Amino acid sequence: YASAENHSRYAKTCDTTSCQVYGGAGLNGSWLEDARTNQAVTATRGQVLTRNSAVVRAEFSSSSGGYTAGGDFPAVRDDGDSISPHHNWTLTLTADQIGRAYAVGTLTDVRVLTRNGLGADGGRVLTVRISGTSGSVTVSGTEFRATFGLKSDWFSFTDATSALRDVSPMTVSAVRTSPGTVIPFVRGTDGSVYYTVGRNGSLGAWRVLPAKTISGPASVSWDGQRIDVFVIGTDRGLWHSYASVNSSGEPAGWSPWENLGGVLTTSPAASSPAPGLLDVTARGSDGRVYHRAWTGARWTPWADLGGVAQSAPSLEVLNGSSSRVRVVGTDGQYWARTLTTNTAPSAGGWSATGWPSSMAAGVSATASWATQSHAVSLTAPDGAVRQYRQDSGQDVRLGGRTTSVVSMVTWTDGSIWTFARGADGALWLNIANAAATRVDWYRIGGQLA
Repeated sequence: YASAENHSRYAKTCDTTSCQVYGGAGLNGSWLEDARTNQAVTATRGQVLTRNSAVVRAEFSSSSGGYTAGGDFPAVRDDGDSISPHHNWTLTLTADQIGRAYAVGTLTDVRVLTRNGLGADGGRVLTVRISGTSGSVTVSGTEFRATFGLKSDWFSFTDATSALRDVSPMTVSAVRTSPGTVIPFVRGTDGSVYYTVGRNGSLGAWRVLPAKTISGPASVSWDGQRIDVFVIGTDRGLWHSYASVNSSGEPAGWSPWENLGGVLTTSPAASSPAPGLLDVTARGSDGRVYHRAWTGARWTPWADLGGVAQSAPSLEVLNGSSSRVRVVGTDGQYWARTLTTNTAPSAGGWSATGWPSSMAAGVSATASWATQSHAVSLTAPDGAVRQYRQDSGQDVRLGGRTTSVVSMVTWTDGSIWTFARGADGALWLNIANAAATRVDWYRIGGQLA
């Protein structure tokens, strides 16, 4: 067969790279194409060979198609590309490497935009977008490969932090100020923080607290005269802003954002066990819960609370010196531990509560001065909310179709207001009276992210 096929020099078939590698059209100093094959290509331009209405994959390549045969040997099944040490490969790049290579500042996202559609994972990468705090750049898959020495342009990205499941990717928050005013905080579709002021049963227009966030906000008022807001920035660090309130209970002007550091992978939670004191928690890149506190004079260093969290934490004030931290564990139920304010974590570690939930816990007792009752939320897979009132033992079915962690505010008459994002992306409010004989949902509006 080889002897018969090799009579034409320009169309040889052999088992070496001299035949099975494309020589090029003069790119290496010599012309290795033939006028007759070029003419054949031109004559059949735009034509494809089909079988059963599908294009035939007839590329000449190093793949055997799964079978090999040679001489007098019987046909044998090829083990295929999977046995090649170069078929699957990995390369670890740091966010700093990628950010510096494309001058986008601190890296916030890198993703494949387009592929050629041929093969596994959608085929070879055509374009990649690299985004950071200083802007974004779109490059070809070939360029990205060359920049970092990848083995091919057939690759996918896996963020080391993406393996951490988060059943609470969206959070809302609300605080009460001393003149009987309630202020819910949300994250808008542009990444900024928005809030609305409510009094006498109605809420006003949305106002903006400009920010660049990747999480919903946490908010707390330690005495009804000041509001503290926390978010996760695009650098995955914790950021903080605060405002004093005026005689109407509204923020009178926000401080510049303060960077509190960390590498965090969920929304934060905040509480105040006493005026002048703050606690804030969030999950780190290792899946464990971390905590910082404001002592009234300084921020404590980050402290490791341990655990394996699959949700954002919640912080519930127990008394003037301690709080309870809750997270959803890998078994889908709440796990809890006690946190002693401004000191090292208390002994005892995490314990299971036996309460299953599809979302992180919402709690009503985030500030000691404004706590009329202790309530915790549990969310069903369909978004329906249960409100367990720990002081009275009431198990209140709020229902609804929520798509965020809820935030609760208690009032002196025993009623509880519950805020959450609905299935339509808007903010909703549930008002349940003290006896839980009336439970109603109201649409506030907006588009939350």
